Amino acid sequence: MESSQGTTPVKEEDRLRKQLKDVEDFILTMTPFAMNPITIDLDDGVKVNFTRFAGVVKGI
Repeated sequence: MESSQGTTPVKEEDRLRKQLKDVEDFILTMTPFAMNPITIDLDDGVKVNFTRFAGVVKGI
């Protein structure tokens, strides 16, 4: 049986589980950065400061 939105309860559950996993992964990735703030110096430039955020931002 499909809802009025065209999504079965099983598909909706799968979608929500994926979103929950994404949030959990985000929390695991960001927690170390939140617990240990990173100091950056704008005079160092993007490439130097970028390395300080390895694992959080995509490559340049």
